[in-house]
Amino acid sequence: MLKQFSHSLLTSEELVVIAERMIQAATTTSLKATLEKRIKKTTEASNVLSEALNESLSNVYASRVQQADLVRDDAFQAFKYGVLSASYRTEPSIKAAGEKLVEIVRKRGFSLYNLGYIAQSEAMRSLVEDLNRCSAEISHAGVADLLEEMLNAHEQFNLVYHEKINDGSTAETPQVVVWKTELSKQITLFLNHVELLDEDKEEGINKLVDKLNSIITDMMQEAKDRQKAA
Repeated sequence: MLKQFSHSLLTSEELVVIAERMIQAATTTSLKATLEKRIKKTTEASNVLSEALNESLSNVYASRVQQADLVRDDAFQAFKYGVLSASYRTEPSIKAAGEKLVEIVRKRGFSLYNLGYIAQSEAMRSLVEDLNRCSAEISHAGVADLLEEMLNAHEQFNLVYHEKINDGSTAETPQVVVWKTELSKQITLFLNHVELLDEDKEEGINKLVDKLNSIITDMMQEAKDRQKAA
């Protein structure tokens, strides 16, 4: 059974994050085709809300975010080409390490730097989680320094992007409010579809429900922690 969560407790940014995580969970299970329409609708609403959030930033602040994003993009590209280079080495063990890392980067998207700010942050978060299990391959492929640069750039971007939350400038434009409501609706429809599949005992549904419940629990705890710190 799916856990319930309150849309009203989430900021617009957090709503996009939970949508991205749910979409990712659904697209990595056997139910991707079954949920294709709901995934598409949720993705579209998430993308529009993300763009509306970007457009609502002040000019000065937007410039700082854009610069931090460019640095992060370059760092990701450097790491990507580093592991690609390692995968072509003639020494068998280095080649094998590089090939494994290439598949991990490919899984999260060779072009993830083209995503919107929030979607890219989610893709990067997942990539980092995967890479944390590959310390031996990273060392052997000789890309530890490139990984550190990418992690630092990713962390710096997140610090700059979330400054508006920390300084209290959280007023939302009418466009953001409209698309936050739309994304809330699409997430609800997505979860309703999952619940129907759960009732029908669709093959693979238990795995998806477990993933979604974990996401809901994590995001609700983040929202509660944020409110306590406010």
